[in-house]
Amino acid sequence: MDFNSMGSLDAQNEIRKFGIDTSKGELKAATIRTTAPFLDLLTHVSETMGVSRQAFMSKIIEQLSAEAVADYLAGYADYMNIKDIDAQMFLNAPDNVDKELLKNFSEQVENNLLRMRLQAEGIKALPDDNELKAEFIRNHLKNEYAHWKLNTADDNEESK
Repeated sequence: MDFNSMGSLDAQNEIRKFGIDTSKGELKAATIRTTAPFLDLLTHVSETMGVSRQAFMSKIIEQLSAEAVADYLAGYADYMNIKDIDAQMFLNAPDNVDKELLKNFSEQVENNLLRMRLQAEGIKALPDDNELKAEFIRNHLKNEYAHWKLNTADDNEESK
């Protein structure tokens, strides 16, 4: 192995370990707020995987942001009774937004919306007495309740 390859390999390992990848453009710091117990969980998971919490959280944000947007659009469409919603609203962006990155992001949102529709149709198609369908619905309701309870607790803390 030559020195160029070793340098490249070391850079890739640093990116994996510390989440610092300048090959994709300038790095910008961002601050997020979350509960201490959840941050402890993320720290534990990232350490178990052998990466920094920063690298882990960066990957989460990059991967799940399109899913979060799809969830938002699905909720909006459901309430407004819109049958077919897409991510076109994001394509008219200011000049500082990378057009290729935006195109890829929009496609990810569209794919997530399609996955959600397919999943919903697949679940609807199963007979009501299907055990997996019942388990999915129970888990979904349990998660929705836990999320509601967590958000309600946050709202109560803010109103104090």
